[in-house]
Amino acid sequence: MSAASPARGCAAAPRALVFLLHAMSAWVLAAIWPFARLVHVWSAPVAYLWRPHVVHRRRPALSRKG
Repeated sequence: MSAASPARGCAAAPRALVFLLHAMSAWVLAAIWPFARLVHVWSAPVAYLWRPHVVHRRRPALSRKG
């Protein structure tokens, strides 16, 4: 028997399972991509860091006359 014989076990077997799970999750992501809101992947909001501060003001209360 050689050192890489399946009868003796393989040290890469646990890594194969991790790779399989990684590959399957990539295919699942590719399958749901058109139906998910993953637009943020294509655009990073870098300009957000330097945009001016937004001031929120309340509207004046409406007075009821008459």
